[in-house]
Amino acid sequence: MNFLPHKKVVISISLFFVFNTTFSQDSQNKWIVGIGINAVDFFPTGEPSEFTGNNGGFFSGITNAKDHWNVSAPTVSITRHLKNRFSVDASISMNNITKIGVFETQNTSYFAIDATAQYNILQNSEKFKPYAFVGGGYTWIDSKGWGLVDVGLGTNYWFGKKFGVRLQGTYKHSGDKEHKVLSHFQYTFGLVMKLNTNSKFICN
Repeated sequence: MNFLPHKKVVISISLFFVFNTTFSQDSQNKWIVGIGINAVDFFPTGEPSEFTGNNGGFFSGITNAKDHWNVSAPTVSITRHLKNRFSVDASISMNNITKIGVFETQNTSYFAIDATAQYNILQNSEKFKPYAFVGGGYTWIDSKGWGLVDVGLGTNYWFGKKFGVRLQGTYKHSGDKEHKVLSHFQYTFGLVMKLNTNSKFICN
């Protein structure tokens, strides 16, 4: 049975727009909002091979998008600069899972809420803004959910003062002995927009 936590979707999207409306009016704060697509890959995580078909270990087949990736939309995010090189980010993602490693499965809903702390790697770069991040979240696959630890790398590339693109890769570790939600990689690509571009500092 496909399951989508509709109440959680409504609450998350509502909070997104509340934060957007509230904080975009503060000229002393800089925020980034983004929307894009995401890909979920269960194969290269080192999970038991009976679940993924991976006998090669961690990172094995990590570039095999054709055979292993589940690509869907949307991912919606909001980022808030804190101080110096640090920012915090919150996101929601939805996907449709048809592949778990090498195994095909019925269309299964994927819904994730994540929050991370970001560290801006290149402080003096105006356009290219790579960052590292760590955090956590909760992911539901079908009706089963589990808390996960997030770690990864990403970058924003700004075409001008306001608009840019974001590319991000996240490893989500579940530590789930009951295998409700397997560890997996999630990649996101999307458009980002700065709010309050008259702010005195430069954020991610």
